[in-house]
Amino acid sequence: MKGRWHERIDTAQLETILDEHFHTISRWFGAKDGANETNAMDDVLTAFQIDSGNDTWGTALCIIGSGDTPVDTGMTYFHLNRVLFVDNERSSPYKLRIAWGDSYAAGIAAGQYSEHMALPGNDNNDFMIRLPRIATGTKVFIACWVGNNTGTLDFFIGIHEYQI
Repeated sequence: MKGRWHERIDTAQLETILDEHFHTISRWFGAKDGANETNAMDDVLTAFQIDSGNDTWGTALCIIGSGDTPVDTGMTYFHLNRVLFVDNERSSPYKLRIAWGDSYAAGIAAGQYSEHMALPGNDNNDFMIRLPRIATGTKVFIACWVGNNTGTLDFFIGIHEYQI
């Protein structure tokens, strides 16, 4: 995404995008049984789980597969906007890396990733994520890092979808 976003769209499009962002429907998802990179999320109460490496990034998990979006017919973009933490193995801060693209590595290489810090269990369980709008059909991956040990983190995700 090079260039400034406001130079790529006209005023009417901007007003529509802002209106949709603040007035769009939120959908919440958990881990699909038998999840893969095509279908990773589902309308279930089974949390996703990631595991940190030992003082390094853990293995990335696909949380939105290429066939998971659009959820609603006619939508062309989405963004992951919230994470709800439901269990964590460590009480220390977790660093989260969210990447999107054909693979986790491809997202990192293309600069299509965002990093966030979280301290689950300290009134910080419903966590807002800042990501750009992503074209439907794009895969999203997440990895975590907690210092000095491994540590699991269980969570659900919330997304917004957009027509333009």
